[in-house]
Amino acid sequence: MKAALEVQDVTVRFGGVTALDRLTLRHDRGGIVGLIGANGAGKTTLINVLSGTIRPERGRALLDGRELTTLPPHRIARAGLARTFQNLQLFGSLSVLDNVLVVDRDAAPLLDEVGLSDDLEKKPGELAYGRQRRLELARALALRPRVILLDEPLAGLAGSESDELLELFGRVRDRGVTVLLVEHDVPSVLRISDRVLVLDQGALLADGTPGEITADPAVHEAYLGQRR
Repeated sequence: MKAALEVQDVTVRFGGVTALDRLTLRHDRGGIVGLIGANGAGKTTLINVLSGTIRPERGRALLDGRELTTLPPHRIARAGLARTFQNLQLFGSLSVLDNVLVVDRDAAPLLDEVGLSDDLEKKPGELAYGRQRRLELARALALRPRVILLDEPLAGLAGSESDELLELFGRVRDRGVTVLLVEHDVPSVLRISDRVLVLDQGALLADGTPGEITADPAVHEAYLGQRR
């Protein structure tokens, strides 16, 4: 079986800074994969490579065996990989419903699934921040992706809003979509993820279950700031 998502020997440099250093990893279909690491570890750079907004200096990324690194972002989305952004990128002049209709005519069920069925005629700016995050998730799901990349989706959310969004991510996983979750909220990542990847200075430091990552001395020393 081909890997749903694969990164082969990917290097990205910005001037004299190496953001990703010959990174190689693969993940077969399904589940939630948490991606953690300190600021500058290369998390968002990896998402940008996968979604086509950055071309690597070397290496390649693949979705179900199809190379992504030669495709523009819109073709990557059509190939089955969707993403959300750290900074919301919603159409402020359109209604909640129209924000999803621009992607998929079957928008109402998706909005109901994320709990926005009572907000269809509102503008995104009229929604609380957590509900705007739900709208962005619905729009990504409207692409019918096999893989969805979530870049800091819990940032700025209160505890209850964060918990509700994590529950939604679990439902997305249960639909068979592979979820790559980039997040600074490590306890939440460990709680929801089936597998956790830890980046450090552009390289893969650790890879395992949440329990294995929690017990890994190298992770505690390099990322959590304590020795065990």
